[in-house]
Amino acid sequence: MRSPREEFREFCPLGSDDIEALATPIYVIDSNVLLHLYRYSESARLQFIELLRIVHDRLFIPYQVALEFHRNRPEVITEQLAIADKAVSALDAEITKLDQALGSVLTHKHHPYIERSEVLSGLKNALVKSRETIAEGCVYTTLTLAETLSWTRFMR
Repeated sequence: MRSPREEFREFCPLGSDDIEALATPIYVIDSNVLLHLYRYSESARLQFIELLRIVHDRLFIPYQVALEFHRNRPEVITEQLAIADKAVSALDAEITKLDQALGSVLTHKHHPYIERSEVLSGLKNALVKSRETIAEGCVYTTLTLAETLSWTRFMR
């Protein structure tokens, strides 16, 4: 039979062991917290992983969280790649529209202060550079994220 103090422990003052246990928190994270690492910018992701390193000895990842993370990981990666593909497609469409619009306005009747090729090439170069940045970032993120998220790296 348990003592009244043990039976109604929640109504009794905390002991020194209880106070010490409460002073050292344990961090339990959800699978969405891990999956959001795929949605964060690189700098935000690295900052978050650094926080995980700081609390690694007090970090608890339940089995169900790890299972959901691994099950949903491919879908989140695909979602992020689709977003980048849509951005690249939108830029491609804008490059084509720009080329056609300037081509129809700046025909053989040149404006004395507008050099068609300069205007067109400058704008197209800016759009193409943005497109390449998105495409390269997408590939870079996909390649480096697996390394960044390896359990052993942030659990050291």
